[in-house]
Amino acid sequence: MNRSARRPNLPPAGLVSSGRTGPFACHRLLTAALTTLALVCAPAVSASATGADDATALDDLATMCVGDSIVGYAFKRSTLWTTTGQFLGAIVRGEPRLRATLDAQRIGAGKPATAVRVATGVQDDIVPHAQARQLAVDWCEKGANVTYDAIHLPDLGDGLLTNHLMPLITDQGRAISWLTDRLSGRAANSNCWSMPVQP
Repeated sequence: MNRSARRPNLPPAGLVSSGRTGPFACHRLLTAALTTLALVCAPAVSASATGADDATALDDLATMCVGDSIVGYAFKRSTLWTTTGQFLGAIVRGEPRLRATLDAQRIGAGKPATAVRVATGVQDDIVPHAQARQLAVDWCEKGANVTYDAIHLPDLGDGLLTNHLMPLITDQGRAISWLTDRLSGRAANSNCWSMPVQP
């Protein structure tokens, strides 16, 4: 069974809220559409967790860092926050204005102006590995200078964030070295040639 089948559309709560403060925030009509079509005023978590009894969950999340949103709202289904009971992703796919706004945010659509590094945990259960790999492939096909690193770790527990966070931690040394080299003016050596055999 694939990972998406095990975890049916369970976006981190902070990412759901970021639509109101991120790509949609610059588009007043789209923000209104998102709120009208999809979002309800879900009750906030308890004051002991957030210090805000009367805030709605989404307003609460709009001012939280990712870590805080995980502590307060982890594993909430987006169906709880929609007027129709649908997953938020299904609603966005059915609303052309929202879909167009998200499509405009696709970083894989353009070619990076400088060298980039794409590191992805092959067991990542938050940002799917296949999605991150496809980004590297798309950039390589556009002629970008891409360093691609697939981080191999055992499955550390689906839905617990460990498969997302541990690759970040174990890759820190390589990531810092790569960035230090770029800031020092040393050229990056693309490994796009290896993508056909990379996981």
